[in-house]
Formats: sequence, structure tokens, C-alpha cells
Amino acid sequence: MAYKIELTSNEQTMTYAFEGPLSEISAQRPFYLAEGITDADRANFPATVITLKDGGRPDRRKAEDMQAPPTSVFGNRIGPWFMNREIKQKMEELEPNTHEFLPVDVVSEDRQVEFGRYYYVVISQKLDALDYDQTQFVGGTGYEAGVRNKFITRTQTSKCPFPIVLKQSAIAGKHLWRGPDRQGIYYYCSDELRQFFLDNKLTGWDFERTAINPEL
Repeated sequence: MAYKIELTSNEQTMTYAFEGPLSEISAQRPFYLAEGITDADRANFPATVITLKDGGRPDRRKAEDMQAPPTSVFGNRIGPWFMNREIKQKMEELEPNTHEFLPVDVVSEDRQVEFGRYYYVVISQKLDALDYDQTQFVGGTGYEAGVRNKFITRTQTSKCPFPIVLKQSAIAGKHLWRGPDRQGIYYYCSDELRQFFLDNKLTGWDFERTAINPEL
């Protein structure tokens, strides 16, 4: 099995802010697209990240939110994601020498609480794993339907339990990946990584089960 993963969207939603050279999201583009990262980019990478609750919207935050602890994974929907040490170590066990982890120290919005070391994960593993003929895009099935609708899939419902279908051969032995850039930025994980996440009561990810085509 495999799962599409997204950041949890509820009252515990956490995002982030940088100070300095990467304070603007556009400056972070090489990192969240995992393309063209230079040694100079790495040298400019901030040592500290500030947590923001409720999606970074000041009008939603209460005084106590200024010191809200981060979830196990937090960031932006399209990336980047910050992982705690526990998830990083599991990723290195499952897929050694595959992902890049940039260390950061996480502090509260008011800078009064230190939450310790997290890791900005650069997910450069991009797999063209969709079975286009079986995946149910909002405008139908097939590659052209995907292109027309920016590869957005139907909502998972009882009548459409598995809108996303993946090719078994493309994801065999893989544990964390994203689709090609032309499909937008969507992330997936293996059943093993999801189970580790659940068993250890980690927080910050939601999972949508996909179907697998064993013949592709």
C-alpha cells in the first residue's frame, strides 16, 4: 500500500517563518522544488525557524499560541517540511543516502521557548508513478484529463474510495517521494512509513490511501 500525504489542517496546524535571506518564500524555491541547490544556498540556510500557529494568520492566534509547540512535521502544503529527529532517523533507515536534511533549531513565535532540533527535508525523489488510465482526476481519467485539470484528483468518498492509482513497479522499495514537477507538488509515502508515524503517535500528516496497479 501507499498513501498520499498532506499536512494536517486543523486547529493544531503549524507553519513557519524564517528571518534573513530566505524570509521570502520565493527565495526558498530551490529547496522546496529540490532543484539547483548550491553550496552558497546551503551556507545561507537559516539556523533557526520560528513556528507560527493557525497557518501564520495573526487574526486567528491567541496569546498562548505564541508559545505553541510544533507538531512532529510542520511547514507549508507544497513544502518545505520540517521533521523531528525521530522521523529523520526512520527516513535514513528506510532510504539511506536519498534525502537531504538541513538542521534548524525551532523556537516559538515570541522567541521565548526553544523546541530543539528539527530538519528541513529536501525531497528530491520524484517518481512518475500515477496510473493515468485508472486515476480519477476531477475531469475524468487519462493523461489528458490530468493535464486539463492540473492533475487534481477527485475527493475520496465512499463512492470513490481510491481516486489515486499508482504503478507498483514505480514505487517498489520507495518510502517518501513526490510526483514530477508537471503534476504539481504532491507527496506520497509507503505503508511502512505511515505505520511508523501512527505507532509512535507522531503528528502533522494526514494520509489518503491509494490503490496499486500490480500489472504496471
